[in-house]
Amino acid sequence: MTSKVFVSYALKDRKLAEAAKKELEKRGHVSDDTVFVDVQDVPVGEDIRQFLKSKIEASDALVVVLTDAAASSQWINYEVGLADALGKRIIVVTGKEPKDQRLLANLSNYQTVKLGDAG
Repeated sequence: MTSKVFVSYALKDRKLAEAAKKELEKRGHVSDDTVFVDVQDVPVGEDIRQFLKSKIEASDALVVVLTDAAASSQWINYEVGLADALGKRIIVVTGKEPKDQRLLANLSNYQTVKLGDAG
């Protein structure tokens, strides 16, 4: 079953996020309309929190590319927490496990997909 997903990732992990999207597409977990949001995608003057919320609300699931950079990002934590509060399915994509595990400790339900030694 394919889903429209929002991909949450640290900007420095963009290549890993794209690899994760391709892998999840191969496995049939996501559709072609997967939402990638970069800072430059937010219209000038728009409330970034409201913009992100609308994108997450419109998605079936949130894929978080969990690296050390992502685990320490306030925006990643915001996006993941919001998706969890909205009851969205959360898929955690990792290469190697990040040192900081607090993000995962606070989630009520998630699925993990491991991608080789990336991250």
